[in-house]
Amino acid sequence: MRAELRFPARPAEADAAVLCLPMIETAEGLEAVEEIAAVPGVDGLYIGPSDLRLGLGGAAPDDPAYDDVFDRALERVRAACASAGIIAGIHTPSGAVASRRFAEGFTWCSVASDLTHLEEAARSHLGDARG
Repeated sequence: MRAELRFPARPAEADAAVLCLPMIETAEGLEAVEEIAAVPGVDGLYIGPSDLRLGLGGAAPDDPAYDDVFDRALERVRAACASAGIIAGIHTPSGAVASRRFAEGFTWCSVASDLTHLEEAARSHLGDARG
C-alpha cells in the first residue's frame, strides 16, 4: 500500500515488464542449459554463482579448487544464451565484480543483495552523523 504513494500501481505495465529468467545453480541445470535457453518465453538465464559452484562439487561458494570448472560453466551458460539470443545474467557481490562480468560477456548483473545495500547505506549515514 505504501509503495503506491511513490509508485502508482499499474498492473498491465508490471505484467509487460516481467521477465522469465530460470536460474542455473546445479550440475543438472548446467547439463541442460542449452535446452533451457531454447524454451520459448525464456528471456534469459540467471546464474546463482555460489550455489552453482557448490552444485559442481566445490567445498565452499568460493572454493578455488573449482575455479576452472566454474569458469567453464560460466562460459557454457554465456554461449547458450548467445546462441538463443537471450540475456546472460549472473549475481555479483559488488560493482567491481559486475564490471568484470560485463567485460566477460554477461549482459545483466544483479549487484549485491538488499541486505548488503542496506548495511552500506546505514554505515554511510551513521558515519555522516558521527562526523
